[in-house]
Amino acid sequence: SDSSTSLDVLCQMLKDGYPSNLLSCRETLSSVTALLLFKSCHDLPKGEVVTVFRTLLTVFQRKCTTLLDLLQTHPSAALFQLDCWSLVFRMLEQKLNCVLGPEDGILYKIFGKHAILANYILLQVMDALYSQLLWDEYGATQTFDAEAFDHFCSLCVRIGAVVPLLPTTCNLVTKMGCLKWHATLTNQQRGAELV
Repeated sequence: SDSSTSLDVLCQMLKDGYPSNLLSCRETLSSVTALLLFKSCHDLPKGEVVTVFRTLLTVFQRKCTTLLDLLQTHPSAALFQLDCWSLVFRMLEQKLNCVLGPEDGILYKIFGKHAILANYILLQVMDALYSQLLWDEYGATQTFDAEAFDHFCSLCVRIGAVVPLLPTTCNLVTKMGCLKWHATLTNQQRGAELV
């Protein structure tokens, strides 16, 4: 079918272009999103859905780090990955992951369980947003611009269409407790002074 050929070609263009040609990749990602818009797992052959998930996984693996680290080291690649995650959650909202099964291996493990994936990505979003509020604890990370915040907002909207955003976020904060994974020398010195 035309959509199959188009999706295959577009996915190959994404794999070939990322991360060297981000402008072209943004346009290609928009075309993939447009082809998938308003589709369900009954509208698309499994092979097409698998191809898109596999392509997105390839993109994520090429700059395999946290969203915060990626934003600090490669901001334009980070914004593109935020857009890719938004597409993933759009696909989950449309239940396109229902075609994935254990036979699809890592794709099923990552994209098959929407709540687990939402928790994982929300933790990274929280990490990035906390870095903007807790400068000492994060070692004075660079400030995000309005475009980065817009991408985070869009991603949160997409995640919120798959899981209840506020309760899920509250649950994660409750489970994680105080965010202590970024300790600065200043905090370590304060702790030593208190002993």
